Amino acid sequence: MRGMRFLQNYGVLLLIMIGSLIYRLLLWHHTPVYLYGDMYRYDAIARHLLVNGYMGIGAIPDAYCTPGYPLFLAMIYKISMWFHGGQLLSIARVAHETYFVQQILSISSILLAYLFAKELFNRYAGLAAALIYALYLPNTYVGELLLTENLFVPLSLLALYLAQLALRKKNVILYLIAGIVLGIATLVRPFVLPLMVLFLIGILWQARTGRLDSPTPYRVGAKQAGALLGGTVLVLLPWWIRNLIDFHHFIPLSTEAGNPLLAGVSPYFHTPFPQLAAAAKALNESQQTYAIHMIEQGFLHHFWLYLGWFLIGKLYFLFWSPWLYNYIAWVDGFHRLIVFAGGIAVIAGVFVRQMRLLAVSILFLLAMQLVFLPLDRYGYPLVILMGVLLPAVVAYGIAFRRGGNTHV
Repeated sequence: MRGMRFLQNYGVLLLIMIGSLIYRLLLWHHTPVYLYGDMYRYDAIARHLLVNGYMGIGAIPDAYCTPGYPLFLAMIYKISMWFHGGQLLSIARVAHETYFVQQILSISSILLAYLFAKELFNRYAGLAAALIYALYLPNTYVGELLLTENLFVPLSLLALYLAQLALRKKNVILYLIAGIVLGIATLVRPFVLPLMVLFLIGILWQARTGRLDSPTPYRVGAKQAGALLGGTVLVLLPWWIRNLIDFHHFIPLSTEAGNPLLAGVSPYFHTPFPQLAAAAKALNESQQTYAIHMIEQGFLHHFWLYLGWFLIGKLYFLFWSPWLYNYIAWVDGFHRLIVFAGGIAVIAGVFVRQMRLLAVSILFLLAMQLVFLPLDRYGYPLVILMGVLLPAVVAYGIAFRRGGNTHV
């Protein structure tokens, strides 16, 4: 009886996950290794960790990027060495083995999409979210790349899902775990750390409205906030200590923020990035300082041009085409359906209590991304979150029209 009940509840989800895994492994088996750009950097850092005992892209330690993904690669490389007589294989060989691990790991995001959308409304929304994730073709290929998205997508989904659970259950342990996961996600890509502000606002709102069901709601809220912050700090602390010892000053995340900030400063890329970087170097300024100066001058002298660029101009570059497989017509169409329908779902989700956290998180992350370089790769994680929210909002709307129960 238990087996039958399990199959009734999770049989379709298992079919989606197994089918997706088979397709991903077939893709892994038949796709040659092709490396470019940031992939070489992450490989270099992982090799320096294993061979030379330091974290850095070049010949000396640095904090150019956060350590989450390089540590993940170094762990896989180390396991690979155990199976190959202690030798660190060529980048092509070890990358192919890494792709195998990443393709298996990617299946966890299907499960998280299901659990998250189910938490937002019901299991039918969860199944729809899992199916959207499985059918969105870029998700099948991201595992074939040595890039942070392989860790960032499941970790960001998990952090938001745990925060959603914690807000509903008002559980201190869940807040602690959510903080830990958020910290790990931050070490993979710092872009996600500002979500901490939203989570804390959620805790404060529950205390203010009396939804903590306690005679001392602000005291309970303080414990929850402390658990959330404590979990995140616990994960980030070793990175802070390492940077303080190696560089003798506090580096909270990484030193690369100025690069994407400067790259996204010129409206519609009228001024090429190499020219901007050269100008910053000629003035003996960091890229971050020069980018801030450019933004200030731009708004001062060309206000409407810069306002349009930073508000809506970057949306085209972030969302019009999928990050991968953008040469296949049906993939383009499916991607744009998710983006347009998902955008409407985000606005609608702001007005639905149980979906508000995810909807506002998407808007918040989008606002953060609009400050920096707009690339379809950077829009990709937001499309994934829209794919989770969309079926929950649709299911909510159907239930609302039918006069059914719309509360989780």
